[in-house]
Amino acid sequence: MPEPERRLWRALRGHRFAGLSFRRQQPIGPYIADFVCFSAKLVIEADGDSHGHEPQRRHDAVRARFLEAAGFRVVRFWNAEIMTGLDGVLERLRGELIAAGAVAADGPPLPVPPPRGGRGRQPPLAKTAATNETLSSCVPSPLEGEGQGGGDYPGGRDQTPRTKPDRAARHPPASNGTDR
Repeated sequence: MPEPERRLWRALRGHRFAGLSFRRQQPIGPYIADFVCFSAKLVIEADGDSHGHEPQRRHDAVRARFLEAAGFRVVRFWNAEIMTGLDGVLERLRGELIAAGAVAADGPPLPVPPPRGGRGRQPPLAKTAATNETLSSCVPSPLEGEGQGGGDYPGGRDQTPRTKPDRAARHPPASNGTDR
């Protein structure tokens, strides 16, 4: 996926944009839409330089007529527009969604996408001696407390008895009726 599409997708995916569900690279009839919101019947196309040439423009017009006949509204953005003015692109999309009746005009402002790296993901802990010392004081040793190798055996795992109980203790002889 080209970088402009990646940037736009980060703003649209996961119900981040106006709380709506968007799909990317979605087949619709014989065409594949870059992005689509089915609930708003909105197709979003991110166009590179080749879309400025006459043969591609004719193809795009045929494609747009097909999608519009299927009930979709088609919105096109140049890749450069997405790369340099994503906020403006999102505002225009919001206007399209308002026109489609998918969002209220007086609704809350559009959410800002989470920072790159994901939702709430914390950076890894620094690997320093101080951090390791702090962590080791919080985490109990696996040899302390109950469980295999610990518990009642002060020497730990090496002192744990490994012999099985005597067979006679496990299975006493059957009574033949003469034991009283």
